[in-house]
Amino acid sequence: MMKTTCTFAKQPEFDPLDCPPDCLRPCERVCPADAIWLERMPTEDRLPDGVTTQGGLQGGVITERCYGCGRCFPVCPYDKIRARTYVRDMAVTSELLRRDNVDAIEIHTSGRRPDLFRNLWSGLRDSLQHVKLVAISLPNAGESTISVMNKLYSFMEDDIRCHNLWQLDGRPMSGDIGRGATKEAISFAVHLAAVEYRPPDETGDKT
Repeated sequence: MMKTTCTFAKQPEFDPLDCPPDCLRPCERVCPADAIWLERMPTEDRLPDGVTTQGGLQGGVITERCYGCGRCFPVCPYDKIRARTYVRDMAVTSELLRRDNVDAIEIHTSGRRPDLFRNLWSGLRDSLQHVKLVAISLPNAGESTISVMNKLYSFMEDDIRCHNLWQLDGRPMSGDIGRGATKEAISFAVHLAAVEYRPPDETGDKT
């Protein structure tokens, strides 16, 4: 039997000791989840010519907070941030959703493999009653977007007992910071708003 996992792609990682001590830390400022923490170590080195150097940096990415938005990758002036795929076992993810300090989950999907989404949803079903929001992040699939949404919702509708948000920004993950992203997102929203047969939210209203 295939082991079911939750995969979080493009989660950043870097070694703070590789960062120049005088870095302005734009990655820390741009992170919307406050998932990057850096501070200067108190140690200083005195060079033979009497010049005192600053201590290095310590900290890094707080894995529990990072949701992989990708904003930190392009802002690093020294190209020190690497991408890695973070995989967590389904049972561990379900247990996290049962904790008191977790009240939402965001699921990213391309929509091209509904069977994988169904397997994921089935594995999380029993723990979803503990959250207040389930968000589905889906890129623009052109004319098939609505049919994909309805297909995914058919797997979800019997279990949704909380707010259901469709996060549709018109581009795949990390595309929301590129040139023209706002125009594409608005165009995508106008197109979706004009379609009649959209999946409803938990109140029965159209998404």
